[in-house]
Amino acid sequence: MLIFHWFVGQRGIAQVKDQSLAPFSTKDGMRFSYKHQGTPVPKRVALAGDFTGWQLYRMKLDSSTGIWSALFKLGAGETHFYKFVLDDTIWVTDPNAPDFTKDDNRNGIFISEEFGKPYVQNIFPPKNYLMKSLRPLSVRLKSDFGIKPNSLSVTLNDKPQAFQLKADTLLLNLKPDLLDGEYFLRVTFQNEKGVSASPFETNFILDRTETQLTTPVFFKNAVMYEVFVRRFHDTNGDGIGDLNGVTQKLDYIRSLGATVLWLMPIHPSPFAHGYSVTNYFDVDPKVGSKADFKTLLDEAHKRGMKVILDYVINHTDSTHEYFQSAYKNPYSPYSKWFQFTETDNANWKHFGGSRYMPKINFFHEPAEDWAIEVAKYWLKFGVDGFRCDAAKEPPHKFWKRLRKELKTINPDVLLLGEIWDNANFIIPYFRDEFDMVYDYPLFYPLIDLVQNGNQTRFKAAIEEIKNSFPTNALLTRFLSNHDNNRPLAVFDNDTAKVKQALTILWTLHGTPMIYYGDEIGMNGKIPPDDNVRQKMKWESVDSLNSILKFYKKLSMLRETYPHFRSEHNKDSSSVQFVKTSSPNVIAYLRRPESSRVGKGARPSFEEQYRWALVIVNVSDKDVEKCEFTFDSGPLSAALQVKEVLSDTPEKPKTKWRGSKYQPFERLKRRDVRVLIFEEPTAKSMPKKP
Repeated sequence: MLIFHWFVGQRGIAQVKDQSLAPFSTKDGMRFSYKHQGTPVPKRVALAGDFTGWQLYRMKLDSSTGIWSALFKLGAGETHFYKFVLDDTIWVTDPNAPDFTKDDNRNGIFISEEFGKPYVQNIFPPKNYLMKSLRPLSVRLKSDFGIKPNSLSVTLNDKPQAFQLKADTLLLNLKPDLLDGEYFLRVTFQNEKGVSASPFETNFILDRTETQLTTPVFFKNAVMYEVFVRRFHDTNGDGIGDLNGVTQKLDYIRSLGATVLWLMPIHPSPFAHGYSVTNYFDVDPKVGSKADFKTLLDEAHKRGMKVILDYVINHTDSTHEYFQSAYKNPYSPYSKWFQFTETDNANWKHFGGSRYMPKINFFHEPAEDWAIEVAKYWLKFGVDGFRCDAAKEPPHKFWKRLRKELKTINPDVLLLGEIWDNANFIIPYFRDEFDMVYDYPLFYPLIDLVQNGNQTRFKAAIEEIKNSFPTNALLTRFLSNHDNNRPLAVFDNDTAKVKQALTILWTLHGTPMIYYGDEIGMNGKIPPDDNVRQKMKWESVDSLNSILKFYKKLSMLRETYPHFRSEHNKDSSSVQFVKTSSPNVIAYLRRPESSRVGKGARPSFEEQYRWALVIVNVSDKDVEKCEFTFDSGPLSAALQVKEVLSDTPEKPKTKWRGSKYQPFERLKRRDVRVLIFEEPTAKSMPKKP
């Protein structure tokens, strides 16, 4: 589901820091303002946020002041995220936002206010924050008419709390005996005139222990392929892709090295994207029948493939029978199933800015029971796992229950969470919830590395993931999906850059993912979303297609050499960055996992020779005589070396100069090389110490 659009390359965007431009409440709604300095001057500016469904909402220009502005009506006391979009393509952070997300998105954060009412600012912790040690909670209370002290009410998981009020800041010290878990903070208060602020809520996860995680082994060494069924392959001539079309193309998908098939929603829905469901226990007749789906599952399993299904449970479609029963009918048995905000059920909380996607109330047990039954039904039907859409929306307690009940049926079922955030916010979702997440913490640094040569950020991300996530955590690594620009659009139609990024993904640990059509060079940039959700261009599946050949070669490389599948975590370090003589070249070593077991186990003497060296010239210039310095290890011994990726006739040298190694005379623009160091001959191998 679409959460964020974010583009790398915001250098040169001139912004004005002016507190008067910060979002503020008016009688007509929240007012947003943007003022641009420098060149080029944008012709259009739009507002985009979770409240617009991350779609563009046009702003108006006051030519006398140069300020673009927009008004948007929102419910009071709600936390929202947003950005400005220049000329429909450049996404920039509002420098005057009250707060910012602490991830690579740098989205602005604000709490919507009702005009004339008191409100809150500067909240700690922000929503879904992971707290590894006890810290005071704080909220700044804002009002034009002071705060009425005896009106303050503070609860933590519905239990009243003692607090301090210092000037306009409320402080709450957590008790040392507080158990680890998820906590909901709620604050209500009035100003001196007796006007009440809208209730404010935030939540955080207290987690001071090391998470122990058991995950299904199959997916550790897999390659995933995402399919938009309705746009993939049509077998009955109605112009809509279908399940039989996917079944017909299983051999093609498998030829790419893919062993996991992710199906975007196949349930009945008024929309082609399928992310607003009207019947969770059926298959959309436009894409086929349950019998067709069963055939697809059986044929995939015959080929040694697993199939995971999109689980869109955070919200339904507004035409779903349960919602229709509850709409404007507070006495409906389904009234508590949804998050209605008014007593007559005329308004409700919905996903993003899409009113047609009403959110499920997971704190109502019958609704939660139903959501669990949906997953159980399809698990028993034969699916191998679930890609859990918008996983940040439902409470942690729901995902914990889902995991417990599904793993009881099939311990090897995969639970993949769509958590579009940084590592700190992702960590709690591995605690008895998900096996696998999308590796957004590496996605942005990888693009920055290839586009801008930023090695520092990329290396830091690799180490942060290693040190933050629990051992056995699974990661889906990707260049695009149905919510992001396709790779060619990301990298300015430069095929060489795309191949560099792919090589890095396929030679790192984790589960690399292919979004249908990327492998044949399909292009597309959002918005709108349909620009990246096109019909599959089967006419481009050709043996001469260089990108297609490259995907197949990478998957063969990964399958042949265990170096590229070995884990890099707290217990097993298999990625080692190498010093290079050129700032334009990044290089790292990969080694297969040791045959020895146990935490901290070291590789055997012979295993120390089995390394792979990945070399990437992340610049648009040739690099002459680049040397690589190895600080430790026996690699400087006389080794057998071979190139396993590039088709160039030049073979790597085997001669060393002490701890320095220069395999090639020249690395061409955007060159990428993968070398395998094989065991030296018995004659050249040094004696064991």
